[in-house]
Amino acid sequence: MKILFKSSKQGMEKILGKLEKSILETLWERDGICGREIYQKISKNKEIAYTTVLTVLDRMVKKGIVDRKKVDNIYLYYPSMKKEEFERFVTSNIIKGIFDIAPSQAISTFADILSEMNESEINKFFKLIEEKRKAENQ
Repeated sequence: MKILFKSSKQGMEKILGKLEKSILETLWERDGICGREIYQKISKNKEIAYTTVLTVLDRMVKKGIVDRKKVDNIYLYYPSMKKEEFERFVTSNIIKGIFDIAPSQAISTFADILSEMNESEINKFFKLIEEKRKAENQ
């Protein structure tokens, strides 16, 4: 799966277009649905053509974000990953990409960001590190 990171966008739109995000959120709510059902759900909040939804679904299948199965001459669509898996996959790839560019700067910036977090979040982070270290040493 190829990930394009758009730093100027907010939330999931940093990696997905608005329609892709809406489609994926719809599939996470109820996977195994046809394009028309996806269109009907999305078009309640946004004026959009049915063919546009199908085109974006096809592109998402090609990107590996969405899976498609033909059942009784109808395509049913499924998210290729659960939401948590997708978020972890994307986050991991973005962070690895940043470390590939400039490891020292990435670590320094990461430390700066951590220092701005509340103590509870920082403690969760250090607990995770400790758990990973213990798992590796066993």
